[in-house]
Amino acid sequence: MELQARDLRIGNYVSGMFEIEKIEGIYESFANTDGANHIPLRNLKPIPITEEWLLKLGFERGENHHFITYKRGEIELLDNIGQFFRVYYSKTHLMDIKYIHELQNLFYCITGNELEMKE
Repeated sequence: MELQARDLRIGNYVSGMFEIEKIEGIYESFANTDGANHIPLRNLKPIPITEEWLLKLGFERGENHHFITYKRGEIELLDNIGQFFRVYYSKTHLMDIKYIHELQNLFYCITGNELEMKE
């Protein structure tokens, strides 16, 4: 997936050339991050959702029948065997996602709060 400016929000985590970057400014074809300025968007990659990331973002691991789930408040993610994560809010299916920035954006839309790594 190639990132587009419309896919990103300030605060999103993305993979840079050498490390994880946090977006601080977004322009048509480049972004500023906490590590560098004027990074072309083509050099930034989405971060796939993993258990490690979900735990860092404050989700708690659980199980639901034959699936692994991750929950934070009313938001629950169901791991569909590593292909994507099915997102539920108050037990209603919203959408399927693959990347951390998508989860951050959806979390913000639902809660009005930023989804950031736990210190």
